[in-house]
Amino acid sequence: MEISKASFIFADMRTTLALLKKSKKRFFIYLLGIVMVAVIAGFGFQEVSLKLNQLNKRMLKETAKENGLVVKKEFNLLYQHVLMLNQLLVVDERLTMDKIITPDTGFNNMLAAYVFRDRHNNVFKKGFSVDEDRISTVNTNFKEEAQFHKIDGRFFVIRHFPLGSGEVYWFIDLHKLNEYFWNAAMGGRAYFSVYSPDGICLMHPSFDYVGLQNKAELDKLTAVSDTIAISPYLELDVMVNSLDVNDYLGPTKILISIPVFLNANDFGEVLQIIIVFGILFIGISVLFINLLYRDRERLRKVELDNVQYERERALMQFEKLREQMNPHFLFNSLGSLQQLIRKENVPARTFVNKLVRVYRKILHTDDKGLSMVSIELELAQEYYYLQNVRFGDVLKPLSIAMDTEALQKKIPRLSIQILIENAIKHNEVSAEYPLQVFIQQEGGALRIHNTIRKRQFNKEDLNGGYGIAFLQAVYQYYNVEGFRIDNDGVNFTVYLPLL
Repeated sequence: MEISKASFIFADMRTTLALLKKSKKRFFIYLLGIVMVAVIAGFGFQEVSLKLNQLNKRMLKETAKENGLVVKKEFNLLYQHVLMLNQLLVVDERLTMDKIITPDTGFNNMLAAYVFRDRHNNVFKKGFSVDEDRISTVNTNFKEEAQFHKIDGRFFVIRHFPLGSGEVYWFIDLHKLNEYFWNAAMGGRAYFSVYSPDGICLMHPSFDYVGLQNKAELDKLTAVSDTIAISPYLELDVMVNSLDVNDYLGPTKILISIPVFLNANDFGEVLQIIIVFGILFIGISVLFINLLYRDRERLRKVELDNVQYERERALMQFEKLREQMNPHFLFNSLGSLQQLIRKENVPARTFVNKLVRVYRKILHTDDKGLSMVSIELELAQEYYYLQNVRFGDVLKPLSIAMDTEALQKKIPRLSIQILIENAIKHNEVSAEYPLQVFIQQEGGALRIHNTIRKRQFNKEDLNGGYGIAFLQAVYQYYNVEGFRIDNDGVNFTVYLPLL
């Protein structure tokens, strides 16, 4: 007894240790899975952050390139306009040029004055928005391409052009030039600024910066392409892209500045939020999908069990009905009856022949429970003939309408015969109320219907009965939809899908 008790205790201890080992193993598996997810998430976080930063920089570069091309094209148009005016000076058409240059119109609005010195050292001056007396105070005897000057509190770039017939100095009003560009809003998302080689600001969205000189800052911004710096104008991080241009204002540097709305820290925070919500969403989705899958599988199993049960029950009832009859005795008896009937009695012999054929088909074994429509129609017509002998003319002939292709389809065995039997069983059949059954093809189904004249003593539901349940069970077993029963009180209709 003690040994047996000790054995039980030892067995319980072994079971407990096995469970503990299994739980410990499961715990380590879960822990390893969590660590792997964390490591993958960490690497994924870094990789996505790097890719987003690269994408952001590439987008900023493309934007800077597009804006640079737009600005450069506009400066080139201004430059071509000045070259056209220079050609008029070359051919000594100063009067024509003076008429063309009308203040406050188009490109000419930025041209404040000019000084032309021909090859004989004759000087011609013309002021449009600057007095000629003030022009005389400015040194226009330099050979550089451009110089920055301040006249009466206004800023100008004096642009020098050597010509074949002399040389010309154009006074370009920076106030009007800035006003022209910023009213046109050419920068889009970015803004640009223009600097002379000495670091003097010639154009800027804020005119407070124009005229200021900061050569060291200019060299710092243009030393490295696509520099990220803090813009004093916006007080934001911007990507600075520089272009070297030599046209309207002479040798200049154009700085395209694009605000960097998302920096590395912002990307990191966004990614963290995305990852957290992504993990939560995936976890909840997996949980709900798992629950729905289990519930669906449970319902599907119940449905399959019910269908299998109904089919087996119907087949068992059918087999029970068939086994209650002794086929050999029945056929032998009908054969003897046929011998006793005189040959002259053709209807009686026909009746017996059809009865034999009907019962032979009914008692035929078929595990699939299906039969061709042509065979079922033949059985239904023979069965209807037997009933017509019984009831006489009160049973109108069967009305059949279908194509030959439908005859090769399949339906449940005995289905048409069962529905004809139900029609005769549940309705009054008399000379006053004759019965007719209609069999028609409707799409992919047989439509079998009859008018309703319910027997007064019949208490059964017209939709019920073993036969209807058997047909429904067969279609459910083969997972075929479309089996339907309609009873509007006037007509009783059954739809048998063709298989």
